[in-house]
Amino acid sequence: MKLISFEVSNHRSFRDDVYFDFSRPILTTNLPPKGKTWSDCLFPVAVVVGANASGKTNLLRALDFVSEAVRRSSTSWLEEDQMTRDPFQLSPETRSGLSRYTIDFVTDVASKGAELRYRYEFEIGPNGVEMEELKQYKSARPTMLLGRHRVGGKLKLRYGAQMGSAPQLSDRELALSRARQVGHEILGPLAGELADLRTYNVGDQERQRRIQWMTRDLAEGKLSVERLQQLAQAADIGIVRIELDEQDLPAEASRFLEAIEKHFSESEAVNGDSNEPKISEENRIRIARSLRFVHNQSQGEQVSFGIKDESAGTIAWLALAFAVLDVLRNGGLLLVDELDTSLHPHLAAEIVRLFQDPDTNRNGGQILLTTHDVTLLENDTDLQLDYRQVWFTQKDLDGSSELFSAADFGLKPKSNLAKQYREGRLGGVPLLATSLIRDMILS
Repeated sequence: MKLISFEVSNHRSFRDDVYFDFSRPILTTNLPPKGKTWSDCLFPVAVVVGANASGKTNLLRALDFVSEAVRRSSTSWLEEDQMTRDPFQLSPETRSGLSRYTIDFVTDVASKGAELRYRYEFEIGPNGVEMEELKQYKSARPTMLLGRHRVGGKLKLRYGAQMGSAPQLSDRELALSRARQVGHEILGPLAGELADLRTYNVGDQERQRRIQWMTRDLAEGKLSVERLQQLAQAADIGIVRIELDEQDLPAEASRFLEAIEKHFSESEAVNGDSNEPKISEENRIRIARSLRFVHNQSQGEQVSFGIKDESAGTIAWLALAFAVLDVLRNGGLLLVDELDTSLHPHLAAEIVRLFQDPDTNRNGGQILLTTHDVTLLENDTDLQLDYRQVWFTQKDLDGSSELFSAADFGLKPKSNLAKQYREGRLGGVPLLATSLIRDMILS
């Protein structure tokens, strides 16, 4: 999946409509120009910068909400007493008002390998879904795959031609969510693309989740111990070897990991074989406890540590690096919150560089990241970020967030974005009341 654009209103701190865009200037119509591919028309990297609590994370949370709504609105959400939603809370109008989500994306999962553009949007309010549409662009004019609108006070769902008969739905579930649940031939794979969106958070509070992701990938055959070791060595974080303590490893998990190692030795595929056996959550935890990270000591001897003893930076890099590797090799979209947290600036810059470089990003992989690290914006780096790739969030006095691009400022070519941002010329800089802190210290 490639992301073209995302638009949201009345979600968390985004009270008003905000618009995010991955498209390059050459994309002026609904389809790429003749002779160009979607990868030619979309940027591989977008960086969102802003002060704490300015709304950076809420952009990713809004995308997460779309994903969760497609995954759960036809299942667990129906068990709740009211519609699951997350509107702007600082005014009664928005608390009871509608929230709108619109995502334009490209995928080949429903078109036999041909990348097509889709536009999915829905509105929800306190009583449930108010509108839902999914359009496909095989030509400049869109084709409606599903449309859902209120007619005479009731929600009516219509499927497009050759889509089958439309099901009866609760007002609190999305039609695309139901299509995923029942395995609709065309809508199901499209729903799966949205349902699989996940935000990777590099913050320290996410340490346990990162460990779970890493050991889950080991358990599901998506990652081998050898590959994990290579990622550790690539970052120069002091790990010379990664091992599994076989004495602490249950027989079932041991056999499972042997099969994974065999799979990786026979094929360079990153994705695991769906025929591999599944492993229990208990044994996934045992795998985590069995991992040993070997370091060199000053005397030339070696010492090993368990995963709980490794630094936040080590765990952050290992888990994130595999996700980066997966997207760069296979394409797709990676959402990363707080890239600079727990990662050295050189590692963060290297991740951006890998996505920017067409030699290492051959399948149009994309990364949308938030950060406080404005060194990524320095004009003396080789990252070569276009102004359209740099976005800022800013919290207004009424508590609502704005989202805007560096391209909105009419800057001269090769302007020093980092310098202008630090000087407050581009917004997004925190207004610090240091005098209050001084008074508290001295009182």
